[in-house]
Amino acid sequence: MYLRISLVFLVAFLSACGGGGSSSSTPNPVPNPAPNPAPDPTITQFTLVPANNTGIDAEINFSLDDNYEFSGRISTNTEVSKLKASFEFTGTSVSIGDVAQESGTTENDFTNKLTYTVANEDGDTQDYVVDLTKFTGLPIVYLKTDDAAAIESKDDYVRGDTSVDGGRNFDDFAEVSMKIRGRGNSTWGLHPKKPFQMKLDDKAEFLGMPNDKKWLFLAEYSDKTMLRNKISFEMGYLSNLDWTPQGRFAEVYINDEYNGTYNITQKVEESDNRVPLGDVGYLLELDQLSRLDFDDVYFDSVITDKFLVNIKEPNLDLNSSEYVYIKTLINDFEKSISDSNSMSSYFAVEETTSENVWDINLSQTMTLIPDSEYTVSFKARSSINRTIIAGLGLYHDPWTNVGEPVGLTTAWQTFTLSQTTTDFGDDLSRILFDMGGNQGGQVWIDDVSVLTSDGTELVTNGDFQSGGAGWEGGAATAENIKTHPIGAEGYAEYIDVDSFVDWFLISEITKNVDSMFFSSMFLNVMPGEKIKMGPLWDFDLSFGNVDYADSRYAEGWWVKYHPWYERLFQDPAFVEEVKVRFAFFKGNQDFILNKIDAYAEQLQWAQQENNDKWQTIGQYVWPNPVVFDTYQEEVDHMKEWYVNRMNWLDSALDSL
Repeated sequence: MYLRISLVFLVAFLSACGGGGSSSSTPNPVPNPAPNPAPDPTITQFTLVPANNTGIDAEINFSLDDNYEFSGRISTNTEVSKLKASFEFTGTSVSIGDVAQESGTTENDFTNKLTYTVANEDGDTQDYVVDLTKFTGLPIVYLKTDDAAAIESKDDYVRGDTSVDGGRNFDDFAEVSMKIRGRGNSTWGLHPKKPFQMKLDDKAEFLGMPNDKKWLFLAEYSDKTMLRNKISFEMGYLSNLDWTPQGRFAEVYINDEYNGTYNITQKVEESDNRVPLGDVGYLLELDQLSRLDFDDVYFDSVITDKFLVNIKEPNLDLNSSEYVYIKTLINDFEKSISDSNSMSSYFAVEETTSENVWDINLSQTMTLIPDSEYTVSFKARSSINRTIIAGLGLYHDPWTNVGEPVGLTTAWQTFTLSQTTTDFGDDLSRILFDMGGNQGGQVWIDDVSVLTSDGTELVTNGDFQSGGAGWEGGAATAENIKTHPIGAEGYAEYIDVDSFVDWFLISEITKNVDSMFFSSMFLNVMPGEKIKMGPLWDFDLSFGNVDYADSRYAEGWWVKYHPWYERLFQDPAFVEEVKVRFAFFKGNQDFILNKIDAYAEQLQWAQQENNDKWQTIGQYVWPNPVVFDTYQEEVDHMKEWYVNRMNWLDSALDSL
């Protein structure tokens, strides 16, 4: 049976080939099958296992994203420079550069991101980036006190050493000597997580911040976002303020025990790299008596009993000329916005160009006695450097006078002229100011006085508080008498308006409690220059983070009720400056919101570790007005409050 089947198969085969094998044609070759391609090179799993790595208590599984990046985190402060990764892959080999990698065996430094390259037998390759976050990804600051002494005092330093593991973003900081003490007021007394001041023995860069000795560790205990100081400082960097502190988030260990996440900042003090006042400038702080130290040098505000002016730097004696200078300057500014006699009504001519100097004239009639001595005094300035004619004379033909040229600048000056009415004087005499001619410019005049030798005042309404009453002449029209409720020409002599506006807006936008309750409000002065507000400081109770004051609400004025600003806001010119600058900050609203998100992402692991230590999330911490269950809810609430605040201010300023 088998033979018959074979013969039939043979015959059929030969027939199919054309028979008998007698054909001379060449049969078609049978093609070789195409080789199967090698599988794509892939790494399918990446882990760190305790068995291969000292200090790892539980397996760390890395997640893979669409960009071929594995991400993992060591949740404890473990050394990452000598770790052995385990991985599963498809291909023939895995390498880092030219170094072959064996799963569970090859040791690598994971301080920075690593690129693993996997290859297959066809020579195809695929790169995978491996990102291992150490602890929280923030730099780690180690504080070690001598004999592990506790830091228990705000007054007494404890000696020790400090070092920094900078991680990926900062340089490491080798161990150096330092001393450390507590700091703060309510933040020191009410909260278990304490703030500190560290002073290095020698100046050094710290966490990428410029050289200096003193560094502050802000605990941010009541601010569960840990962002309020940071974001307020971001506004400061946008502002006209001369200097705003820098800060860095870092993890802090004290005597090898984890103490939480801190905002480590520059201290507000005179320094080349901080408030640059040199050897002659002054750093001042508005504060309350209860918050001052026994050796502080301070003086009273002349318009309110709510705060004192504390001279922080330099250390001054109460009887020193420097102390008198500062006290007089601040008090004179306060008087310029408070005393009714200092409210700025003044004479102003906007256009003085004319054919003759007497064409633009201000006069007031009075009785002058011939051949008598008089004292003429007044304040004046101009938009350009120029002269005017000022003095005494007749107000009728032949117009005899003893007017003399007076040189004006763009700054207010007080002039005192001693004049004698030689060969003239009657009941129709006058004081005169001739401002015309071809010099041009604007002219301002105020506080005009004519005194007889026995001290009798002859001028009526020399401060122009009653408008044009008593005055006449070629320019003495009603529109030339300018009146401001507090006087831009008064207070602007004393303060840098730009800094006062920007400091106000940042404090008002954030509704910072301390900016209204008169603490941590800094000013700085250089001799011969104007008072400047700033730097910014102490914003942990801002953005609605308080339950004992109306600052918790996004609506309503706050810092505007400060005694200084309440008066400044009575000046339309100041209000207009505030409106212009608010438009700038409103235009940067999205920038600030993005900064909040960016810093919150930076703290994504830190906030977990900090909360594991201090257990604040979901718990009431004085003086929180609301409590949320998650860190992200805290951040979202801050953002929502900020947007609502900006919208309210936009509307409120528009209505002024």
